[in-house]
Amino acid sequence: MAQPEKRADKRIPYEHTVVFRSETTIMESKLDISNISMSGVYVLTKHPLDLGTKCSLEIKLRKDNQLVILLVGGVVSRVDDNGQGVEFIEVGEENSAKLQEVLSLKTH
Repeated sequence: MAQPEKRADKRIPYEHTVVFRSETTIMESKLDISNISMSGVYVLTKHPLDLGTKCSLEIKLRKDNQLVILLVGGVVSRVDDNGQGVEFIEVGEENSAKLQEVLSLKTH
């Protein structure tokens, strides 16, 4: 039996890349997004950061065949064998509006 969804925001499957920078290391790498919502993103990686690690993300998405770049701050909120969940903690109005537009296109 499937578990009921506990997340406040619906997650959308989305395969793209994100540039990930940790505040605790000088690490930058391109990683694949598994899914994304208004409140966070799941990033596929073999080398996840520790829970609670603050980070910044440069997420490159497509909207109407145009590249949309979101710059957001986050914190690692989940780690498992496939990667890490990052909760958005600093999005800003402009990035929030861009993300909402991209997500609404994926659900139609």
